[in-house]
Amino acid sequence: MKKQAKIVLSSILIIIIIVILLIINGFFGNPISKSIARKSAEKYLEETYPNEAFVVGEVEYRSKSNNYVAECKIDGSKDRHFEITVNRKGEILSDNYENINDLSNTRTRIGIENRDFMSPYLDEILKSYEEESGIAPSLMFYEEFIEEKPDLYNKRKMKESELEIDKEYDAKELFAKLGTITVHINSKDESIENAANIITKIKNDLDKEGISFQEINFTLANHNKSIDENQINFTIPREMIPEDKKLLINYIIKRMDIWEFQNREE
Repeated sequence: MKKQAKIVLSSILIIIIIVILLIINGFFGNPISKSIARKSAEKYLEETYPNEAFVVGEVEYRSKSNNYVAECKIDGSKDRHFEITVNRKGEILSDNYENINDLSNTRTRIGIENRDFMSPYLDEILKSYEEESGIAPSLMFYEEFIEEKPDLYNKRKMKESELEIDKEYDAKELFAKLGTITVHINSKDESIENAANIITKIKNDLDKEGISFQEINFTLANHNKSIDENQINFTIPREMIPEDKKLLINYIIKRMDIWEFQNREE
């Protein structure tokens, strides 16, 4: 009986181990296929990009696609990196090397740098407002702005094509050229006068810190009401935020009329 019990326990233990290994394999892959993926990626680099000093870094298993993704980079470079997707058999499926030359990597990097630079200032401003409010920085280049909002600007201070791979950019200077601040304020006071006060405060607070920007995308709403009910929504360039509150209120009313007209047209 004891011998039979040992056999049963051993069988159960083996089954448990197999199940655990299958789970691990399903979520993290296995060392053998991971090694095959790494070698395939290294060979692919040598054959496809022989004149560039790329090395394979981390190789990560993606359970959703059941493939491996190999990180390829050049040591010391901030923007010269891309990923190679490899299946479990070691077959190369794709790479996104184009992210280097089309400046996607560079744009992502400076976007993160500007967010990290601006967030402390904007978070401090946000403390003055109710929960469920939000404020976030972003960069918008010349080409995008012409396409999206030709009625506000006929040019921007910088084109995306002017970016340089691996170049160090001053976050403060870049935000002055390209910075957009998206503001969403939750408030029971949904008046245009309150909107003008908030816009003025944001500009003045940033002016005190010596921080400039291009525009504010602004929304003022009461979250206790429906989204469209009495919501104030407009965009204002920094240079058009006057010290005179009456002028600012008139600008907001004008922009709101345009916004409502465009929505009716749609």
